[in-house]
Amino acid sequence: MKRCIAWVLALLVLSAGAARADNRVVLLGDYRGIPVDAVTPEITEAEFEEQVEYMLSLYATTDESGKLVTPELTDEFAREHLNADSADAYMERLRGILLEEKAEALSTAQKESFIRSLIDCSEVVLDEASVDARVGQYTAMYQGYCTQLGISLEQFALEYYNLDLATFEQAIREQAEYDLRGETLLTAVAEDMGIVLPQEEYLARRGAFSRKYGLTEETAEERYSEEKLREMFLRDMLWETLLGGAE
Repeated sequence: MKRCIAWVLALLVLSAGAARADNRVVLLGDYRGIPVDAVTPEITEAEFEEQVEYMLSLYATTDESGKLVTPELTDEFAREHLNADSADAYMERLRGILLEEKAEALSTAQKESFIRSLIDCSEVVLDEASVDARVGQYTAMYQGYCTQLGISLEQFALEYYNLDLATFEQAIREQAEYDLRGETLLTAVAEDMGIVLPQEEYLARRGAFSRKYGLTEETAEERYSEEKLREMFLRDMLWETLLGGAE
Protein backbone atom coordinates (compact mmCIF):
# COMPACT_ATOMS: atom_id res chain seq x y z
CA MET A 1 0.00 0.00 0.00
CA LYS A 2 1.41 3.39 -0.95
CA ARG A 3 1.98 5.69 2.03
CA CYS A 4 -0.23 8.32 0.43
CA ILE A 5 -1.69 9.53 3.71
CA ALA A 6 1.46 9.36 5.82
CA TRP A 7 2.24 13.04 6.25
CA VAL A 8 -1.37 14.07 6.78
CA LEU A 9 -1.55 11.59 9.62
CA ALA A 10 1.77 12.82 10.98
CA LEU A 11 -0.15 15.88 12.17
CA LEU A 12 -1.84 13.61 14.70
CA VAL A 13 1.32 12.92 16.69
CA LEU A 14 0.13 14.86 19.71
CA SER A 15 -3.51 13.86 19.60
CA ALA A 16 -2.97 10.16 18.89
CA GLY A 17 -1.30 9.31 22.16
CA ALA A 18 1.52 6.97 23.04
CA ALA A 19 2.04 3.49 21.69
CA ARG A 20 0.41 1.28 24.32
CA ALA A 21 2.49 -0.93 26.57
CA ASP A 22 0.66 -3.93 25.06
CA ASN A 23 2.64 -3.35 21.89
CA ARG A 24 5.95 -5.12 22.45
CA VAL A 25 9.30 -5.36 20.74
CA VAL A 26 10.30 -8.94 20.01
CA LEU A 27 13.50 -7.98 18.23
CA LEU A 28 15.16 -4.57 18.27
CA GLY A 29 17.29 -4.31 15.17
CA ASP A 30 20.76 -2.80 14.94
CA TYR A 31 19.65 0.82 14.95
CA ARG A 32 23.25 1.99 15.32
CA GLY A 33 23.99 0.44 11.94
CA ILE A 34 21.31 2.45 10.16
CA PRO A 35 23.14 5.11 8.12
CA VAL A 36 22.13 8.71 8.55
CA ASP A 37 23.64 10.92 5.88
CA ALA A 38 24.79 14.38 6.84
CA VAL A 39 22.93 16.89 4.69
CA THR A 40 23.30 20.66 4.77
CA PRO A 41 20.21 22.53 3.57
CA GLU A 42 20.92 24.92 0.72
CA ILE A 43 18.79 27.29 -1.30
CA THR A 44 19.89 27.82 -4.89
CA GLU A 45 19.60 31.23 -6.47
CA ALA A 46 17.05 29.82 -8.90
CA GLU A 47 14.87 28.59 -6.01
CA PHE A 48 15.23 31.89 -4.21
CA GLU A 49 14.39 33.97 -7.26
CA GLU A 50 11.38 31.75 -7.96
CA GLN A 51 10.04 32.46 -4.48
CA VAL A 52 10.59 36.20 -4.87
CA GLU A 53 8.84 36.18 -8.22
CA TYR A 54 5.94 34.22 -6.80
CA MET A 55 5.60 36.65 -3.89
CA LEU A 56 5.62 39.64 -6.24
CA SER A 57 3.05 37.99 -8.49
CA LEU A 58 0.62 38.08 -5.56
CA TYR A 59 0.69 41.87 -5.81
CA ALA A 60 0.36 42.03 -9.59
CA THR A 61 -2.20 44.46 -11.02
CA THR A 62 -3.75 45.02 -14.42
CA ASP A 63 -2.99 48.26 -16.29
CA GLU A 64 -5.36 50.18 -18.56
CA SER A 65 -4.51 47.98 -21.53
CA GLY A 66 -5.31 44.83 -19.60
CA LYS A 67 -1.68 43.82 -19.24
CA LEU A 68 -0.62 42.19 -15.99
CA VAL A 69 2.01 44.29 -14.24
CA THR A 70 4.19 42.79 -11.52
CA PRO A 71 5.73 45.28 -9.07
CA GLU A 72 9.44 45.54 -8.41
CA LEU A 73 10.91 44.63 -5.06
CA THR A 74 12.01 48.06 -3.92
CA ASP A 75 12.67 49.40 -0.45
CA GLU A 76 9.40 51.30 -0.61
CA PHE A 77 7.47 48.18 -1.63
CA ALA A 78 9.09 46.18 1.16
CA ARG A 79 8.15 48.77 3.75
CA GLU A 80 4.59 49.18 2.46
CA HIS A 81 3.67 45.54 1.84
CA LEU A 82 6.20 43.19 3.42
CA ASN A 83 6.75 44.58 6.90
CA ALA A 84 10.46 45.00 6.20
CA ASP A 85 12.72 48.04 6.43
CA SER A 86 14.20 47.43 3.00
CA ALA A 87 14.24 45.04 0.08
CA ASP A 88 17.51 43.58 1.32
CA ALA A 89 16.04 43.05 4.77
CA TYR A 90 13.08 41.22 3.28
CA MET A 91 15.27 39.02 1.09
CA GLU A 92 17.44 38.11 4.07
CA ARG A 93 14.33 37.16 6.05
CA LEU A 94 12.92 35.16 3.14
CA ARG A 95 16.18 33.30 2.65
CA GLY A 96 16.16 32.36 6.33
CA ILE A 97 12.58 31.12 6.12
CA LEU A 98 13.33 29.01 3.04
CA LEU A 99 16.43 27.51 4.66
CA GLU A 100 14.43 26.67 7.77
CA GLU A 101 11.72 25.01 5.68
CA LYS A 102 14.25 22.98 3.71
CA ALA A 103 16.06 21.95 6.90
CA GLU A 104 12.76 20.76 8.36
CA ALA A 105 11.95 18.83 5.18
CA LEU A 106 15.37 17.16 5.21
CA SER A 107 15.04 16.29 8.89
CA THR A 108 11.60 14.79 8.28
CA ALA A 109 12.97 12.71 5.41
CA GLN A 110 15.85 11.49 7.57
CA LYS A 111 13.50 10.46 10.36
CA GLU A 112 11.15 8.67 7.99
CA SER A 113 14.05 6.81 6.39
CA PHE A 114 15.40 5.81 9.81
CA ILE A 115 12.01 4.56 11.03
CA ARG A 116 11.43 2.59 7.85
CA SER A 117 14.84 0.92 8.17
CA LEU A 118 14.29 0.27 11.88
CA ILE A 119 10.95 -1.41 11.21
CA ASP A 120 12.50 -3.52 8.44
CA CYS A 121 15.21 -4.91 10.73
CA SER A 122 13.08 -5.31 13.86
CA GLU A 123 10.04 -7.27 14.98
CA VAL A 124 7.08 -5.82 16.88
CA VAL A 125 3.89 -7.50 18.06
CA LEU A 126 1.00 -5.08 18.04
CA ASP A 127 -2.01 -5.23 20.32
CA GLU A 128 -5.12 -5.19 18.13
CA ALA A 129 -6.97 -2.98 20.58
CA SER A 130 -4.32 -0.29 20.23
CA VAL A 131 -4.46 -0.60 16.44
CA ASP A 132 -8.25 -0.26 16.51
CA ALA A 133 -7.96 2.80 18.76
CA ARG A 134 -5.47 4.47 16.44
CA VAL A 135 -7.58 3.65 13.39
CA GLY A 136 -10.52 5.24 15.16
CA GLN A 137 -8.54 8.41 15.86
CA TYR A 138 -7.35 8.69 12.26
CA THR A 139 -10.81 7.99 10.88
CA ALA A 140 -12.33 10.59 13.18
CA MET A 141 -9.91 13.15 11.80
CA TYR A 142 -10.99 12.42 8.25
CA GLN A 143 -14.64 12.43 9.27
CA GLY A 144 -14.04 15.91 10.64
CA TYR A 145 -12.65 17.01 7.27
CA CYS A 146 -15.67 15.49 5.55
CA THR A 147 -18.07 17.34 7.83
CA GLN A 148 -16.37 20.64 7.01
CA LEU A 149 -16.46 19.86 3.29
CA GLY A 150 -20.03 18.55 3.36
CA ILE A 151 -19.13 15.25 1.73
CA SER A 152 -19.07 11.61 2.76
CA LEU A 153 -15.91 9.69 3.66
CA GLU A 154 -16.36 7.69 0.47
CA GLN A 155 -16.43 10.87 -1.61
CA PHE A 156 -13.42 12.23 0.27
CA ALA A 157 -11.38 9.09 -0.40
CA LEU A 158 -12.20 9.21 -4.10
CA GLU A 159 -11.73 12.94 -4.65
CA TYR A 160 -8.58 13.45 -2.57
CA TYR A 161 -6.79 10.10 -2.86
CA ASN A 162 -8.44 8.43 -5.86
CA LEU A 163 -9.24 5.40 -3.69
CA ASP A 164 -12.47 3.51 -3.10
CA LEU A 165 -13.69 3.48 0.49
CA ALA A 166 -12.55 -0.07 1.30
CA THR A 167 -9.03 0.61 0.01
CA PHE A 168 -8.90 3.94 1.85
CA GLU A 169 -9.94 2.30 5.12
CA GLN A 170 -7.31 -0.40 4.62
CA ALA A 171 -4.71 2.32 4.00
CA ILE A 172 -5.67 3.98 7.27
CA ARG A 173 -5.27 0.69 9.13
CA GLU A 174 -1.91 -0.01 7.54
CA GLN A 175 -0.77 3.49 8.44
CA ALA A 176 -1.92 3.03 12.03
CA GLU A 177 0.04 -0.24 12.28
CA TYR A 178 3.11 1.38 10.73
CA ASP A 179 2.99 4.34 13.10
CA LEU A 180 2.52 2.15 16.17
CA ARG A 181 5.44 -0.06 15.16
CA GLY A 182 7.63 2.99 14.68
CA GLU A 183 6.60 4.58 17.98
CA THR A 184 7.09 1.34 19.91
CA LEU A 185 10.54 0.83 18.41
CA LEU A 186 11.64 4.42 19.01
CA THR A 187 10.64 4.07 22.66
CA ALA A 188 12.74 0.90 22.84
CA VAL A 189 15.69 2.67 21.21
CA ALA A 190 15.48 5.54 23.71
CA GLU A 191 15.45 3.05 26.57
CA ASP A 192 18.36 1.11 25.08
CA MET A 193 20.37 4.33 24.72
CA GLY A 194 19.59 5.35 28.28
CA ILE A 195 17.97 8.62 27.26
CA VAL A 196 16.05 10.18 30.16
CA LEU A 197 14.17 13.42 30.67
CA PRO A 198 15.01 15.10 33.98
CA GLN A 199 12.37 17.35 35.51
CA GLU A 200 14.40 20.49 34.87
CA GLU A 201 14.77 19.60 31.19
CA TYR A 202 11.08 18.76 30.96
CA LEU A 203 10.08 22.16 32.35
CA ALA A 204 12.47 23.97 30.00
CA ARG A 205 11.14 22.15 26.95
CA ARG A 206 7.54 22.65 28.03
CA GLY A 207 8.17 26.38 28.29
CA ALA A 208 9.80 26.47 24.85
CA PHE A 209 6.92 24.44 23.41
CA SER A 210 4.35 26.86 24.86
CA ARG A 211 6.20 29.89 23.49
CA LYS A 212 6.60 28.33 20.05
CA TYR A 213 2.88 27.73 19.67
CA GLY A 214 1.71 30.82 21.54
CA LEU A 215 0.23 28.88 24.44
CA THR A 216 0.00 29.91 28.04
CA GLU A 217 1.25 27.42 30.59
CA GLU A 218 -2.37 26.82 31.61
CA THR A 219 -3.52 26.21 28.03
CA ALA A 220 -0.65 23.83 27.36
CA GLU A 221 -1.51 21.84 30.49
CA GLU A 222 -5.19 21.70 29.49
CA ARG A 223 -4.53 20.50 25.96
CA TYR A 224 -1.61 18.14 26.55
CA SER A 225 -1.11 15.85 29.49
CA GLU A 226 2.28 15.67 31.15
CA GLU A 227 2.57 12.08 29.95
CA LYS A 228 2.04 13.13 26.34
CA LEU A 229 4.46 16.04 26.56
CA ARG A 230 7.11 13.90 28.23
CA GLU A 231 6.75 11.33 25.45
CA MET A 232 7.12 14.02 22.80
CA PHE A 233 10.12 15.69 24.46
CA LEU A 234 11.84 12.35 25.01
CA ARG A 235 11.30 11.57 21.33
CA ASP A 236 12.82 14.95 20.45
CA MET A 237 15.87 14.13 22.57
CA LEU A 238 16.20 10.80 20.82
CA TRP A 239 16.16 12.43 17.38
CA GLU A 240 18.67 15.03 18.53
CA THR A 241 20.98 12.21 19.54
CA LEU A 242 20.43 10.06 16.46
CA LEU A 243 20.51 12.86 13.90
CA GLY A 244 22.71 15.33 15.75
CA GLY A 245 25.74 14.50 13.70
CA ALA A 246 23.78 14.65 10.46
CA GLU A 247 21.86 17.87 10.87
